[in-house]
Amino acid sequence: MLSDHVMVYVDFDEREAFDGHLNRPVRIPSREFILAQSDKCEKFMKVFLEQADLHNYGTRIERLCEKFKHGVTEALIQEYNNLDKQIQNSILHAAKKTIKKKFGYNRSPRLGKAGYGVNFWKSVLSAKTMNIPVPEKTRRMAEELLLDMEYVDALSKQQTRRRTREAVEELREVQERADEERVQWTEENYQDIARARGELDWKSNMEKMLRETKQRAIEKKLTVLTKGSRRSLDWIEIPIGQWFYSHTNKEIYKCDRGVFECYAAKSPSPSLIPDAPWRFYKHHHLKVPHDDMVLALVREEEAQLVLETVYRPSMIWRTVNDTREIEMVLLERNSRHLKQAEIEEGRCHDETIQRMRKNHGTDLMDEVLNGTIEIPEATDEIIVAWIQAHKQTEEELKLPKITGEITTEQFQKAFAVVSEHTSSSPSGLHYTLWKCLARNDKVAGWLARMMSLPFMYGFANERWAKVIDVMLEKKQGNRKIHMLRIIALLEADFNTALKILFSQELIKNAEKAGLNDEQWGSRKNRMAMDPAMRNLMAFEYGRYMRIVIAMFAADLTACFDRMFPSLSNVAAGKFGMEKSVLKSRGKTIKRMRRAVRTGHGVSEETYGNEEGEPEIAGELQGKGDVAILYCLQSSITLDAHARLFPELVLPSPGGVRAIRKRNDGYVDDVNTWAGKIERDLGDVDEVMYDLQVRAQGLTDLNEVSGGSTAFHKCACQLLSWRSTGRTLEINYDMEGVGMVLTDAKGAASKIKMLSPSGTNKGLGYFQAVDANQKVEYEERMGKIKKTCSAATSARIQYSEAKQLLERRLLMQTRYGLTLSQFTKAQCERMSAQINKTFLPLMRINRHMPRAVVYGPIRWGGLGLNTDIYCLQLQCAMAYLVRVLRWDKKVADDVITAIDALQLRSGFATPVLEEVSTPIVHAGKGWILNLRAMMKEYDVSAHIEHLWKPSLQRENDVALLEAFSKIEGIKPREMILASEFRIWLGVTMLSELADEQGTMIERYKIVNGSEWRATTTLKGWPTGIEPTDEHRKVFRHCLRATVCTGMSKYGAVRDYKLSTPLGRWYPVPRAIEYSAYRGEETVYMRDEEGLHECTPIGNGEYEAKQETVLEPPLRSHPIPVNMSGPGVFWTHEPARLTEASHEEMPVTVTRDEIEDEVTEIDLISDASVHVEEGKGGVCWRALDTNDRVYSERFPIEVPRDSYSYRQEMIGLFHALERALKRFPALEVIRCHCDNQAGIYKAQRPTYGPGEVTGSDMDVILAIRGLVKSQEDKDITFHHVRGHTDEKLKPGEEADRIEAQNVECDREAEECKDERPAQFQPLPGSKCMIRVANTWVTTRVDTAIQDITSTARIRLYLLERLQITEWELNDIDTEALGAARSVHNWNRTARTSKMMVRWLPVGRHWFHHGAHNSLCPCCGEPNETFEHLFICLHKDLEALRAVARLRILRALRQEKFPSRLIQVVDMMLRKVLDQERPQELPLKGWPKAFKRIWVRQRKIGLENFIKGWVTKEWRR
Repeated sequence: MLSDHVMVYVDFDEREAFDGHLNRPVRIPSREFILAQSDKCEKFMKVFLEQADLHNYGTRIERLCEKFKHGVTEALIQEYNNLDKQIQNSILHAAKKTIKKKFGYNRSPRLGKAGYGVNFWKSVLSAKTMNIPVPEKTRRMAEELLLDMEYVDALSKQQTRRRTREAVEELREVQERADEERVQWTEENYQDIARARGELDWKSNMEKMLRETKQRAIEKKLTVLTKGSRRSLDWIEIPIGQWFYSHTNKEIYKCDRGVFECYAAKSPSPSLIPDAPWRFYKHHHLKVPHDDMVLALVREEEAQLVLETVYRPSMIWRTVNDTREIEMVLLERNSRHLKQAEIEEGRCHDETIQRMRKNHGTDLMDEVLNGTIEIPEATDEIIVAWIQAHKQTEEELKLPKITGEITTEQFQKAFAVVSEHTSSSPSGLHYTLWKCLARNDKVAGWLARMMSLPFMYGFANERWAKVIDVMLEKKQGNRKIHMLRIIALLEADFNTALKILFSQELIKNAEKAGLNDEQWGSRKNRMAMDPAMRNLMAFEYGRYMRIVIAMFAADLTACFDRMFPSLSNVAAGKFGMEKSVLKSRGKTIKRMRRAVRTGHGVSEETYGNEEGEPEIAGELQGKGDVAILYCLQSSITLDAHARLFPELVLPSPGGVRAIRKRNDGYVDDVNTWAGKIERDLGDVDEVMYDLQVRAQGLTDLNEVSGGSTAFHKCACQLLSWRSTGRTLEINYDMEGVGMVLTDAKGAASKIKMLSPSGTNKGLGYFQAVDANQKVEYEERMGKIKKTCSAATSARIQYSEAKQLLERRLLMQTRYGLTLSQFTKAQCERMSAQINKTFLPLMRINRHMPRAVVYGPIRWGGLGLNTDIYCLQLQCAMAYLVRVLRWDKKVADDVITAIDALQLRSGFATPVLEEVSTPIVHAGKGWILNLRAMMKEYDVSAHIEHLWKPSLQRENDVALLEAFSKIEGIKPREMILASEFRIWLGVTMLSELADEQGTMIERYKIVNGSEWRATTTLKGWPTGIEPTDEHRKVFRHCLRATVCTGMSKYGAVRDYKLSTPLGRWYPVPRAIEYSAYRGEETVYMRDEEGLHECTPIGNGEYEAKQETVLEPPLRSHPIPVNMSGPGVFWTHEPARLTEASHEEMPVTVTRDEIEDEVTEIDLISDASVHVEEGKGGVCWRALDTNDRVYSERFPIEVPRDSYSYRQEMIGLFHALERALKRFPALEVIRCHCDNQAGIYKAQRPTYGPGEVTGSDMDVILAIRGLVKSQEDKDITFHHVRGHTDEKLKPGEEADRIEAQNVECDREAEECKDERPAQFQPLPGSKCMIRVANTWVTTRVDTAIQDITSTARIRLYLLERLQITEWELNDIDTEALGAARSVHNWNRTARTSKMMVRWLPVGRHWFHHGAHNSLCPCCGEPNETFEHLFICLHKDLEALRAVARLRILRALRQEKFPSRLIQVVDMMLRKVLDQERPQELPLKGWPKAFKRIWVRQRKIGLENFIKGWVTKEWRR
């Protein structure tokens, strides 16, 4: 203390003196060293191993393990805890010996010294000002600063003040160079680290570390910029008063130790809640109160609570900043919060459930899991279903037991993957220490055994029972006590053990046995957007099929904090966890003492389970097993729900796939579904009642395990329909529609009913039933504006602005764009906001042509992906490919929804494969919006397993597809024609025409007709009764397309087809006919069904008694004449034909193997010439007698392809054709010289992220082909390629290598033949084509590249004034390679140069300048080209220097001298306007002449800008 009372001791009450603020310094947790300091790690291990040898830890641990094998005793447990304490002390001792704490890393010693100097001179100045001696402490500071105190004492006050100012200035100077100082210190420090690691090239590693350090600083800066700075919890707000009332929710709240108990109003009926309630139930649940709550006076009676007085709004919160009060309030609040499930009454307190919870859930575990537990007859059916869902299945009984033993390898891997900066360990044993210890095999073995013993023998480690609660704000800036989240910090080794046993081993068992497929959270290969996509597709299906469908979106309260560890143990036991592990876990949790951490430090007081108090339940957030245990418990709950309620099935028209739903759960968000697919518009009440019953069942099931539903956060969405006379429209009138749910005691809550245009936020998306995107757009646009505002107001460098754009803003936006349906106009507004903010920050003019901004760098562009409309397409297509190739539940939903759109559209061509024809009559949705974007960017998708209407006959067409191509047809007319087509039940012209295919009978289309086809499809859209207007428009469309010879005047007659329909194709029939002609017999349909008929002579047939399900594929409808009951006659012959398709041009070169061969070696190879666009494949089958069968065929080779892909395509075709050629094969050994492809082909698909990689369409096709032949033994082997060129003298090729050589030769021979056009391979699931180019790499980047390339090419043709041929001659591959290594500043400058976007006079004039004069020479019109010839002497000198630098660089790279002369001549021609010399000169190669000619075509000025011809590389 520097004052006139130096060293005076004062006795006072700190609390009173400082207004409640106690001076208790916060202990900042710091690490003694980090892993990057290898020398410190080495020293730490050395000290610890010395301690380990001293205390003989290895032997003692081995002996302890042996003792435990003979039985567990309290003395043995105490011995374990004592040993654990000793090891803990040794680790901490070694850490403290290693380095002084708080010494810092990446520090600046000079900065510290400068700051130290400022403090010294300030102290001296203070002493001289007060005329007192310089304090002894200050004199000691002088010694450290190497200052002579005699000189200091002799200074006057003015001199001292001047010296103080100099010290401050020096400090500021050092602060400005702090980064350089830190780098210098880091470099010296890293040399010590490198010596410890034994690294020779320490400089490159040093540079890498410096880059990482700089990157971390930038990331930290950007985090503060976008999310704001975090502040420690040094104050909170607590309520004033005990009872409160909410006018909005009609509820009363009681504040009990920092949480709010909510009491519901008593109502005369579940659906009627009084407007002014005064009686309330006495049972409660915890809830976040409404913002409008006010103080109230409540009287407690025996049976109810009575609201007596509601006070006016007033201040009901007060701020607490006293350290002890904050800690005590939080300790009480956390204790009460974690007791909520135990205190609140519910199904979890049922007698049977309470018996299950005894002894940490292990007493009745066996009976529960084998289904023999005794359940009283009066037990609620919900509880019974929940208990029965725990019964182990056959697959679960086969699971391996998890004993709790952790191996050394598991120990080391677990600590290797965790970040050392993760907070943990109240004891001080942080992750850096554990990671360092885990690197030593011997030490890791000891510690793995110590970690395993409690779990193997069912006891608790005393150190593990210490926990710290860290309080986080749920909403930034809101510090109300009930709005704080508890995150627990556990001991690092305990948490890691839980991760190993539960998050690795247990979930592996659970996935193997099979979890409920509707549980999406905390599971591998599942993302939050998957259930969001399922929600989207369900409503999309409902809109296309016009069905009634409803969803209840539930939100569970404090899901982790309401879990009972004892019941979680039962769920874990179901999937193979041993009781000893569960007992250890349960005992540890029960004995935990929890402190709380605030901005004032860690509290000395703790809370925990106390005798006579309700048990503290809740699985701790932050604990390594909590997410997995909740996943298992949720899966069991969903299984129980499946026992009680049937599945909602929304079938695909083809019947192969379907959307199957009951619920979709993602942690605390669970959506429950109900619907009806029958054609009845009056099903709303029935569907809503079904939904209410299902939602109530799920709510009750969650209560059994301690869960609670936050009814005030729940919402219901309903898709229903009303008729307008012309069509069906979404019904927005929700009057009289609602849902009421009750809790376990009968208190009713009315669920919020959303309008179809209202949005429900779930899993990061705002989704509306009618697919409107208003709220979603406002949310995304708001986030973009917020980031842009932060970027504009901050001082950031151009590189930081680019990083903020690409790694923060665009990454955040991409998640939302995956399932969004923004229009082009909305996306353009987003793009404009981003571009006008970030382009100037990145030193780009905001008016830069967007073709250049978005264009690839190899075409002179900037490569920025800020075209939001294109980015939305990229995200959607990448996710679509991922989902469809992974081919799980979400794929079923997507395919079914696309099938529904296909049916609604009435098109025969797949709706995502041919996107040019608009679909204006199907409404709107994600798929239709995707289709519009695909049309914009010339993208199409080939998707397997989709249903589409089949062409039934020759000349057949889809009616609506033909109608949509009528010139000038209006959307209203398309809607009317579509509605009539749906009412008719037909899609194809052949289904409406007669069996002869010549006309459409009058009775089918005349006004008032009742004819309707009977569909054979599994689903058909709901339609309305058509009016005469519908029929009139439909007839008009017929006359404009397929019946062009018919007149619109006069009475309606039979409509004769302009082009009669031909023979029938052997495809499934979409409608039912009265009779069918097969190749050998005839089939007839009556009321009983379809009968096979027998001929009885004279063309007559008689139906058999038996019925068949459907006619054969090779049959077709025919007209018949009935001559009696079950007897008819027909003379109609079979008129079948096959659809034509392109065949692969295969040539069989050798055929020596018998057809019945069972074992072969299959050898394939490809010859690829990418430059020529040619290639060939040859495959050979070699039997055990070395007989050969050989085929070869040419293949299509795209310009950007390569041999890897073509060889794998060849392998697929080889295997496919071998299986067809030799059907008796049992063993196939496939050989290929493509080692990487062979490796990929034979391993399984590990996750959805893998299926979108390069050439995975071919790999998936091969895997699918192998999987379809499970009865055959198909293996893959690598063979050395081109053996004839690699053999050493005296070495011979083996039989497989010799055949591979022959394959290569034959493939080369057939490359010049005409190949078949490439088509996606069967099994590739989904492929994308952009501008007639099949995408074989990452879909999103390919779409961006191809679409932006097309855009910038058009711009360059006009900008550079060159032809298409000259543009194609530019060597963009070399440009891309050169520019890819540039930093952003150079990339921006070169782009401006290449597209002539520099601030020359002409550009200034266009943007408001008075003239376009050249400021150097006065040229009236200063253009970009003028810069090359400006006569100003300074510019002439600069151009001369630049030319010499270019020539010098070419000489340094050892370019041929004549080539350098060519470059020099081109430069001089442009820069000096010299007369061009003719090439070739005498004795010069012809190649130089070609370079000169080709470059002059592109332009010598363009050569200087970087546009070079491909001839330079040739």
